[in-house]
Amino acid sequence: MTLSGSYNWRRKAVPTAAFDTVFGAPGTQTADRRGFLEAQVAHTFANGLGIDARAAFDAERYRGDWQYRGAGPGYDSSFENWGTGELRFRLPAMGGHRLFLGGEIQDRFRVHVRSVTPGKQTFDNGAGNPGAVPDGEVIYSAYAGDDWRISPRLLLDAAVRIDDYADSFGAVVNPRIALIAQPYAAGTTKLLFGRAFRAPGIYERFFNDGGASQIAAQDLRPERVTTFEVEHSHQLNDEVSLLVAGYLSRIEKLIRAAPAGTLADGTVLSQFQNREGFVHGAGAEAEVRWTAGPGVLFSAWYAWSLVRDDTGTGLFQGAAIPNSPQHTGAVRLLYPLVPQVLSVSTEAVYGGPRHTVSDSTEPDRLLGESLQWNVGLSGEYARWNLRYGAFVYDLLDERVSLPGGPEIPFPGHAVPQIGRTLRLQLAASF
Repeated sequence: MTLSGSYNWRRKAVPTAAFDTVFGAPGTQTADRRGFLEAQVAHTFANGLGIDARAAFDAERYRGDWQYRGAGPGYDSSFENWGTGELRFRLPAMGGHRLFLGGEIQDRFRVHVRSVTPGKQTFDNGAGNPGAVPDGEVIYSAYAGDDWRISPRLLLDAAVRIDDYADSFGAVVNPRIALIAQPYAAGTTKLLFGRAFRAPGIYERFFNDGGASQIAAQDLRPERVTTFEVEHSHQLNDEVSLLVAGYLSRIEKLIRAAPAGTLADGTVLSQFQNREGFVHGAGAEAEVRWTAGPGVLFSAWYAWSLVRDDTGTGLFQGAAIPNSPQHTGAVRLLYPLVPQVLSVSTEAVYGGPRHTVSDSTEPDRLLGESLQWNVGLSGEYARWNLRYGAFVYDLLDERVSLPGGPEIPFPGHAVPQIGRTLRLQLAASF
């Protein structure tokens, strides 16, 4: 039996003048609180039958304060509680098969979203307020799968899951299949296929701030992705391994914050929308990893990707998706100065240029290319269960701009990044 819990609180200033707020004005900030309690029970009987049960309570609290340009202060908030119960059965192994099945119920029994904007209509889905905005939701889920050991060198992992949003979208079925083969002693090949989805929340489906910067979505649907992937790893020796992989994916109904009009003062209104048609992604990546001894690690990694909005065009003939660089890579090194007590690490991370949200004056603008060099010292003192570290990020002090959403008023809807940064870390466990 396991009982676990967590609580997190964060306050963050929003310095980007988003949502038509005053640039640089104090008081534009968000505060998030998130916590949960969870109990799990797992038991395996003498005949091999296993039962796993889980019950959890989750809570989320959010408030954003906004100093609107020419209008004064406003705020938006959300308050959400939900409970989850899950039961899973692991059947005894038979003929190389390991079957499992289970079900889950999630009851989001309190969802309260509110927005107060000066001079605009208040949005509030709380009890007693008019409108068709729900303040709760129940999701029923069931799943089943099989890990089938076909032979000593071949494993088939297959499963399917059904999620039923009874009060809104209905049922969604998602399968996944993985064929894992060991064609020779030092190599492993994986062939993967899967479908996944993400349902929009009440905030995405209904929220608006009275037309100050955002309007409510219209009939927003879940986004879905179908992915094919192949991966092969090869162990050259006890220290060096190689990995290559390639993938192809198709996204339907991609949810995005899209421009939805412009006010007389130039403010761009945003709205959550489903992108019609398909977004296709394809890519390949390679990595070499060298573990030269205890605590020593060297790795080099490169990835190439192509992501296109193919609505009304042929495969990979459409416009590039914003913030999707075509080339990325990294070189990393970890070396112990004093084993387990102090290690030095360094990495160089490259990010290629990428498109921004469409800008009528510069629709083909590319930005964000960077080479970031990070270094650090870290370690632990086992006797006191202490972990510590000091890290310098962006040692070269590159101050690039990265794409943001349409609510960002900076040129190209891009956000200038902070340069060289020092981070100190101290943690204790008990």
